[in-house]
Amino acid sequence: MSAADAAFELQVSGWVQHAVQEGITTFTNLLAVLPGVDPAFLLHILRQLRSDRSGDVFQHLLDESKSAPESHAPRGYTVVPHPLDFDWRFTEACAFALVERLFLDASLSRFALLSTPSLVSPIHSLRPDSSAVLFDKNTLWQPQMEGLHGAIEFVACDLTVDSPQISLSREFDAVVADPPWYLEHQSSYLWMAAQLAHRGAMIAMTTPPSGTRPGIAEERIQIQLLAKDAGLEFIELTEGAVRYRSSPFETNAMRASGIFAALDEWRHGDLFIFRSERASHAPRPPAPSSQEVWEEVVLHGVRIKIRICRDSPIDPNSSPELAPLVDNDVLPTVSRRHPLRSAADVWTSGNRVFKCLNPPALLHLCRSLRDNGCGDQSLRQAATQASSSAFERAKVQLLKILETEMREYLSS
Repeated sequence: MSAADAAFELQVSGWVQHAVQEGITTFTNLLAVLPGVDPAFLLHILRQLRSDRSGDVFQHLLDESKSAPESHAPRGYTVVPHPLDFDWRFTEACAFALVERLFLDASLSRFALLSTPSLVSPIHSLRPDSSAVLFDKNTLWQPQMEGLHGAIEFVACDLTVDSPQISLSREFDAVVADPPWYLEHQSSYLWMAAQLAHRGAMIAMTTPPSGTRPGIAEERIQIQLLAKDAGLEFIELTEGAVRYRSSPFETNAMRASGIFAALDEWRHGDLFIFRSERASHAPRPPAPSSQEVWEEVVLHGVRIKIRICRDSPIDPNSSPELAPLVDNDVLPTVSRRHPLRSAADVWTSGNRVFKCLNPPALLHLCRSLRDNGCGDQSLRQAATQASSSAFERAKVQLLKILETEMREYLSS
């Protein structure tokens, strides 16, 4: 363990002990008062405190984390979040509050949304007279935008590497960005926001709370320095200004780590506000170091991503079957720092991860299932069949995954 990690553990432990001394008695309430500490990491801290100190309070909190709600109704998704996209959506209340705070000024009419699809519906509802552009690398949002009668334009792009529609530069009255919570992504999104905003425009960007991981304070200094170089004036930083729905992959990860408490909206974040003061002459920040190639297939709403090496042939002698990486196949974390992330060749929107000796053949099989169609009855029948063929066994594996994940988060 690094010195920074050890210091962070000690800091979170202190926060937890203080909260308990102040009268916090439930796991859910403890999460709510901590500055963004991940539930799985909180579980780790509570186990340490239980072994290091006498008394039953920490054991009680551990027991609380395992208490499942009486009922858990799955929620349907038109576009399911995928863990490799670092995709969390604002709660409905948060999304409407952000639009009311940032976009209700009648003098503002042109908005840029950087990976914030949650704001589309509130803008369409509260500011139907305005226009907005959603920039997002997930092309599954395209048909959703087309259904809004042209009020919201969609631009498919990766904001860390692409240069979307340079003609839009300096055109927007307000920009709101929700980048993945890592410094290289935040820097890229902030730089792009500075290119899009005209002078005097407001720029809002989410940022992780101090309890997310070690080094947040240092990262914020870097962000403010970049903002200054990009011609942005710092206005304010509001703690706890945004709140997110737990994605299906996060819910599955928590359950795999032993947390069954109802934490549908536990994740919250802070919000930077800047004002564009001048044209940006800052160089574009380097793209994130990992630019892996993942091909995606959507089957019955379940998103399956497969890591592909370009120009790899389909080897008919190599099995496309899925091999387990973790117990019960669900990775018990959403942290980018987990070592098993680099070992996964297949990743589902339910946070299931697998090895595969023949990813191109598996991709071909997934596309075949998608293009040929596979109804619910076929799912049930095929998932119970046994076969000596490796391709057929891989098909059965896929169909069982589909059946499981459709039941988890796509039923209404």
